Amino acid sequence: MRLYPFNFTLLRRIYMSHQRECRKSPDYFIRNIYKSNYCEQKLLIRYDINLRYIRDGDFISKTQAQTSPFVNLTNIPKSGPFTLVMNDANSTFQSGNTVHWVVLNITTNENEFEGNSLLHKITFKNSPLYGRMLPLLFPPEYGSIIVDYIGPAPPLNSGNHKYIFTLYSQQGEISTTDNVHIEISNQELLTILGLSPQNIIASAYYMSKY
Repeated sequence: MRLYPFNFTLLRRIYMSHQRECRKSPDYFIRNIYKSNYCEQKLLIRYDINLRYIRDGDFISKTQAQTSPFVNLTNIPKSGPFTLVMNDANSTFQSGNTVHWVVLNITTNENEFEGNSLLHKITFKNSPLYGRMLPLLFPPEYGSIIVDYIGPAPPLNSGNHKYIFTLYSQQGEISTTDNVHIEISNQELLTILGLSPQNIIASAYYMSKY
């Protein structure tokens, strides 16, 4: 039993004025205002219209991930440019890494998010969850692909592989380069691109196997 009344209209206005993610009911806001929730995952990756956005550690079969995914941002008040890298952190290559996707000079239409967009197949207490998403503008119009997307292809009996998407903030436009190949380490890749772990602004990952 509540000991004091709540002005739900005011709470709704506060919620929207702060543009907090995953707007649910005022009750949800009260109980979770200081708590993290799924929508604070900044990088949203979805492979198919019938699949929900991945949560870190999800298992995605290799057949579900052979075409490049939809990629959106949440909670990033920046228009770019960005670099997106996908890599296999459990590679059987000597470097221990496989580069699966590298896209440079990604930008966005504007600094504002799409408010109250439905987050596909993400629910809270069996109700659809909404949030703010910032669509990324991908090449050829808005960036440079230096490694074309390669879907998961873990070797037989190699166990689980961790596929990581990392979004880096660029200081300026990066020129395309021919020095990147799929077997280089992630550190070598960052050195070539002039980036560092300090440039990371968002990441997400899933697991897959043969």
